[in-house]
Amino acid sequence: MLPEFLKTPLGLCLTLGCFLVLTTAPESSALPGDEHWSDEFYLSGLSSIPRTFVHFKGDVIVGGDFEFVEQMRVDHIARFDGENWWPMGNGLDRMVIDAIVFENDLIVSGYFENSGDTPLNHVARWDGASWEPMGAGLPYGHSPLVIYSGILYCENYRWTGSQWVTAFNVAGGISDMVVFDGRLVVCGNLESVNGVEVDFVFTWDGYQVEACYQGEIEPLVELETTDGQLFAISRHLINTPSTVKAWSGTQWKLVGDLEISNDFRRTALMEYSGSLVLASRLRTGSGVSYTISLDKWNGSHWQELDSFPGDTPLCFTEHEDGLLIGGNVWVYGSIVSPHMLFWEPGQVHPLFGEGGQGLLGDSGRITCLAPGSNGLAVGGRFLAAGQTTCQATALWNATGWEDWGLQGTGFSYPTANYWSTDQLGCVAYPSFDFTHNNLLWHQEGLWHEGTECANIEQFFTYQDLVFGAGDHIYQVMDPNNIVEIAELMGGTARCFGQWNNDLVAGGYFSLAGSTPVSNIAAWDGNQWHPLGAGFDNVVRALAVFRGQLFAGGSFESSGTTEVDYIARWDGSAWQPLGSGLNEYIRHLAVYDDKLFVGGYFTRAGGHLAQRICSWDDQSLSPVPMENSGSFSPVRVSLRDPVPNPFNPVTILSYELDSRRHVRLEIYDLAGHLVVSLIDETQSAGPHQTQWRGQDSRGQKVPSGSYLVRLSTEGQVLGQKVTLLY
Repeated sequence: MLPEFLKTPLGLCLTLGCFLVLTTAPESSALPGDEHWSDEFYLSGLSSIPRTFVHFKGDVIVGGDFEFVEQMRVDHIARFDGENWWPMGNGLDRMVIDAIVFENDLIVSGYFENSGDTPLNHVARWDGASWEPMGAGLPYGHSPLVIYSGILYCENYRWTGSQWVTAFNVAGGISDMVVFDGRLVVCGNLESVNGVEVDFVFTWDGYQVEACYQGEIEPLVELETTDGQLFAISRHLINTPSTVKAWSGTQWKLVGDLEISNDFRRTALMEYSGSLVLASRLRTGSGVSYTISLDKWNGSHWQELDSFPGDTPLCFTEHEDGLLIGGNVWVYGSIVSPHMLFWEPGQVHPLFGEGGQGLLGDSGRITCLAPGSNGLAVGGRFLAAGQTTCQATALWNATGWEDWGLQGTGFSYPTANYWSTDQLGCVAYPSFDFTHNNLLWHQEGLWHEGTECANIEQFFTYQDLVFGAGDHIYQVMDPNNIVEIAELMGGTARCFGQWNNDLVAGGYFSLAGSTPVSNIAAWDGNQWHPLGAGFDNVVRALAVFRGQLFAGGSFESSGTTEVDYIARWDGSAWQPLGSGLNEYIRHLAVYDDKLFVGGYFTRAGGHLAQRICSWDDQSLSPVPMENSGSFSPVRVSLRDPVPNPFNPVTILSYELDSRRHVRLEIYDLAGHLVVSLIDETQSAGPHQTQWRGQDSRGQKVPSGSYLVRLSTEGQVLGQKVTLLY
């Protein structure tokens, strides 16, 4: 006997299929409706991480992945004069990786391709007012820069003064280059150079390659020279701490016994005041609490210069009598300084003033929202909410933030939150074990550990019961009793909601039962129906706000309508909310008579919005229910295939009520397109075509069942047909 729950609409989700389209987020521009997005959820500082510093004409140039400094648009590169920040021309359209001063010019490299309308192709020169191309540019973007014997090198290319030419041919990737002892030293995940076998590092004299030390077993990922010595960070190949090594002239030797993060990307190495200084991330206890350690090599052992709360140092440079340090997160005591700070012996200073109520974290993303009587609970990977330091969970009370962190619980961050009366529950990852989750609940100011369960992305209520959805469906009896109801096979339902007496499922699927859909479907008590054209990618969150249904996720379009990660159902089609967001959504929730959105975005409706924002349209009214239902009224019909089963041909017939564009396609039961039979505009009236059991290449398909999918504007219909040999 099946559990009673499997006989409900959710039980039918076991047959959901799977469908995926990968897309790239477009740039947002102001559109009508953007005025309804809040402008308070930004953070004062860099909007994302810096990657490189260089001193140029008395200023510090900062390049990286950020688009804004304070609330000023700079697009991945900015100038800091010691007091104020300035943009540099039109900026660059993607991340800057490295920068150097060559022949009194500033040169930058990275993933960027353009500055405004000027094509650059990953490398550019600053002429004092704008960015200029350097020849035809370079073919790829992760490109360290170095000057050797008066020649500018960018990875394995050299600049002739008019064009880039190949200096040497490498098998593998280059991570860093320095000049040492009259030679260019190059390291990375390297196997050979110009046909010479190397073990992760080699030297170049302008003409020949020489392997530094055959037998080196660990990749070297960062190089630095100081006091006549060459040092490197050595990345271990297994999950053990990395180390610092020095070149003895014949081999690489361990420098002291300092063990650093096993993720080499969370370290930075440089010369400071004539000594080698290492900045590295150390885990503090459990959870997502980290400390930044600054250590100096004095020739015989490592000496700690300072340590302070923070996460992931990526680059630093000397500034005045201290260091400018850039990385993912900087939280010093009660001071929040997004992505950059200034350190001098014994002191740390923020570089930005207080401002905004956004969230600051390692990846910064929001994983869950839950409204309750005490406020809106927010969970995710963050260490600060506005100017309030916290860990992984915070409470928004309509005017400010309160710390509800998981510090001391041994859990990293919650994946889903829910409220039960005045008690908050969540599912959280253990710190060092990402294969299991536990249900926690917050009561009287403390977190308590409950049942272990598989991944849950969202809680929802159905028929007054609490359920969790992810790869499985769970029913929550109480914090110590969570029961698996069903495992979703062939597709993934990420979220559920109720609207107009229907159950709505969103996720990553192209079938609901046997009905073709696009990642979202509604159950009316008898059968599944598509909701308009659906979406081109995953639906992660659903919410009803002022009587209307909203969906959020990783999608960018619904049919031909651009919606950019969030959309509103008007009863017949999905509508955008202004210019939407610039990155994906993880959760939606209604609180304080506003629709709150949490995810990975940094802009909402053109406003800066660090991972969280609210949307409020006072003129919004509920969608009329009469004669509309929760899905499009029938305007076309798709008849049963004749014959069915068939061999070798079946007739597919349908009727249109008006002239409209039609797509008639055949899918297999896994949701893969087999062949497109019709994709054109047709007149009203009856139509028919044949399918001879062939795919798009004219080859016969195997015996079995297939789905006939008829798509028109705002409606998708399906029938099952069986081919027998």
